[in-house]
Amino acid sequence: MSILGISFSPKNLAGLAFLGALLVQGADAGCEAEIRRVEAPGVLLDPFDARQRPAQISLVIANHGDEDCVASVVIRDQLHQQGARASRQGVELEFIERRRSAVSVPGALAIKDVRVPAGKEQEIQFTPQLSFTNVPLRGARQFELTADIYDGSLQSQAGSTPFDLNVEVLASTAISLAGMNADRTVYLGDLRPGARGNASFYVQSNGPYKMTIRSENRGVLTHTEDRRLAGIRYEVQADDQIASLTQAMTVYRNDRTPLLGDRMILGIRTAPSPLSFAGTYKDIIEVEVTPY
Repeated sequence: MSILGISFSPKNLAGLAFLGALLVQGADAGCEAEIRRVEAPGVLLDPFDARQRPAQISLVIANHGDEDCVASVVIRDQLHQQGARASRQGVELEFIERRRSAVSVPGALAIKDVRVPAGKEQEIQFTPQLSFTNVPLRGARQFELTADIYDGSLQSQAGSTPFDLNVEVLASTAISLAGMNADRTVYLGDLRPGARGNASFYVQSNGPYKMTIRSENRGVLTHTEDRRLAGIRYEVQADDQIASLTQAMTVYRNDRTPLLGDRMILGIRTAPSPLSFAGTYKDIIEVEVTPY
């Protein structure tokens, strides 16, 4: 009896990009305060990396008066004045600081109070959050926002400062295995001519992608205890392509995936072979998914 096994080693690659910070000037505000500066660092958004957090937006408020001043800063979307979220091409923006206590300001994405000592400057920060309901296409988005300054009662607006928050959605992919053993091995069972097995996994991508499949032993299952023994050849099938993996196999998909990903099935079949020595035969297949 011979037992066959194939191990899988998925990879996930993503592109890189960079966006800088934006500085703008504001106008005079009530209680002799003004927004002196807004710093909104650009955001690099990998839609499949749940660990990332956008940098905070910082505003510097200056008080030119002789008394301490309490002001309220409200952030709004320049294009859509209603709602607590702004949306650009499938990417939604909201802020943790949407409400002040139990008070909600109509059309405000965020609101925050700040006490500025007389003749001093005070920095405050807002925390953006980005989300999406479908996989966003790669590319740039620009959120045109304004920072409005009011007195502490929100009755009198003293000035408005426009600024942009730039978001670059990276070309990105992700791959996850499904229905496999903890050691990520496919067992084909007792050796027989034409033995079959398959590996199932999910691919997520926000644009066209390619899947490259490589074999460590160039399409041969080798004896795990004595590699000098004759190996057993096999072939794989992905989509409508069949290959022996003597060299890398590439499968192309020309569109982005659904949010939960494309389910891919890699079929494996051993070739007819002469009588083999008893034992376990194994190969390692690497599946690499990259944007193109």
